[in-house]
Amino acid sequence: MNLKHILFLLALLFFSCKVTEKNIVGYYRSKDSSFNYIKLNPDQTFLYEHFDAAKFDAVKFELRNVKIDSCHFITKGNWKLIKNKLILNSYDLYRDTTRIRKILESPNDSKKSHFLFKDVNEKVIYFSSVRNLKYYSSKENYLTIYDAYFSNVDIEANAGDILIFNLVNYKPFHYVIKDNVSSNYTMTLAPYYKQGYFKDKKLVVKTNRLIDGDQKLKKIKLANK
Repeated sequence: MNLKHILFLLALLFFSCKVTEKNIVGYYRSKDSSFNYIKLNPDQTFLYEHFDAAKFDAVKFELRNVKIDSCHFITKGNWKLIKNKLILNSYDLYRDTTRIRKILESPNDSKKSHFLFKDVNEKVIYFSSVRNLKYYSSKENYLTIYDAYFSNVDIEANAGDILIFNLVNYKPFHYVIKDNVSSNYTMTLAPYYKQGYFKDKKLVVKTNRLIDGDQKLKKIKLANK
């Protein structure tokens, strides 16, 4: 192998490993850090989802005396690259903070309506109970329909019923039944939105990795992306 060939290979290696705004775009996830995932978009915006597993009791399916917005939330903003540093700044006044991303409804032939919840990445959201506020007594203002850990449920509900789904890692979700037609519901929800979470947050950028102290996020490929 001659000198020109060696220099060519070294140059090729250098440019293939060089961090650029184009090659850092993508989806990063870590199993053992406070980061759940971060998605860097080509237009220099980002989506970050935080889930702190240490604050959740996996046996009781409930939080350990903390607010849900400190355990599980999302934030959005802009990113920029300065040399090998990724700088994140969250939006301070982001308007689209609605939790409902999409509701798909289709009538069925059953006497019961079917409910399924998903997150923004199409993963199933589990819940621990469903309550109906329409039933009221002097002792309690709801009727617990189900009390278990499940991913979907069939409920006989009528127009005006107010169903409360106690979702795992999400705030309780209220849904009002509009008519007496039984339907299949698929609801896509987003976590609590936290304004201004990142202020000039710096992460070190390596090839296919983002590093925040001893926490590392690895770039991964998503199915159907």
